Amino acid sequence: MATILAILLLALLVMNVPLAISVGLASTAVLLTSDINPIVAVQRMITGLDSFSLMAIPLFMVAGKIMEIGGISKRLVDLAASIVGSITGGFAIIAVIASMFFAAISGSAPATVISIGAIMVPAMIKEGYDKKFALALIAASGTIGIIIPPSIPFITYGISASTSVGDLFIAGVLP
Repeated sequence: MATILAILLLALLVMNVPLAISVGLASTAVLLTSDINPIVAVQRMITGLDSFSLMAIPLFMVAGKIMEIGGISKRLVDLAASIVGSITGGFAIIAVIASMFFAAISGSAPATVISIGAIMVPAMIKEGYDKKFALALIAASGTIGIIIPPSIPFITYGISASTSVGDLFIAGVLP
């Protein structure tokens, strides 16, 4: 059954079917042709999603958007500028430091990229930075949020490993 799933998934991907649709079609085809009751499969999926800790993931993203609308990202950029603004390459360093601050508050790498990128990319281009460099820097600095608690990967790991999410957050700050 696993080999049929892998072959079907690879065939769909080779035909340039989008990844989400490929995974959905391959799993549905294998589920319907196997002896597994589809109702049991749906119940297991819903049970897997029925977790209090998983509610934090979309709420982190909403918090990031609220902070962007509320102007916190602009204030974080101003704070970072006051720290390292006079150094050569200051705008790039400001972008990284502001991303670190924002990630430490929001816990979401995509929210960090969107919030800080909306401010820093136009400012960096105006200062003479290459557009590709500015975009790459913001994308890379947004991933810093993965290792700074609170972070979404800590939550998903804590749920899958049945570990305390709070203990993981503490371990992210203190070794």
